Amino acid sequence: MEMQERSQDLKSYNIMLAALALLWTFLFRKSMGACECGHPNQRIPMDGDFNSDSSPVLSNESIPWHVLIRHESTNAQCSGVIVSRRYVLTDSTCFSIDETVQVYGDYTEIDFSASTKGKVTKNLEGVQIVQLEEELKFNQNLMSACLPEDPTNVYNEELGIVTYLFNQELLYKDFVPVLWHMFPNITFSHEDKYKRPGSPLVTFYNEMTYAMNFRLKDHVPKRNQNEEDLG
Repeated sequence: MEMQERSQDLKSYNIMLAALALLWTFLFRKSMGACECGHPNQRIPMDGDFNSDSSPVLSNESIPWHVLIRHESTNAQCSGVIVSRRYVLTDSTCFSIDETVQVYGDYTEIDFSASTKGKVTKNLEGVQIVQLEEELKFNQNLMSACLPEDPTNVYNEELGIVTYLFNQELLYKDFVPVLWHMFPNITFSHEDKYKRPGSPLVTFYNEMTYAMNFRLKDHVPKRNQNEEDLG
């Protein structure tokens, strides 16, 4: 009986991984369709110490994937990550579907210098998708991070950087080891350290930047085969 239960648990686990792989591939292909992402940028602070304290993003540094998303009428705010010229991702708890939000990017000299409106279009496995009204004009301070093509390649123990807004909207950075089991504790954190949900976790692999900010739930729901494309 115990062997049967273990076999069933293993089968369920494998099904969950397969479903997750399909979901991740869907997100990757749609966000990568015709966009540039993750290009090397000398302004990105890629060297850090896991044991060091959080520090502000300096004027000579760039975190081009980080955005601030705000619902103007309620003043609700979340951080997010750019994954293409027309889409950003944030935490699924941030806003309601079909809400219009303002998206701020291009963090330069302790301020966001670009903004555009967006609409919350859907939730996918803990991730909320915001479609922008206008395409972003990329530069060294405004650029998308890539989505990993293979969810089983988790870049375990690679250097990661969490960025979050703190203390009068200053952008802070924190270097962390990318550990698969720690994702729910690092990304989209509601803890005191990362004040605002949606704080992006990005890792560096082959000099490219990859967004790892997916707060995976304990189950993978069935996905409608007719689901709209990301873009």
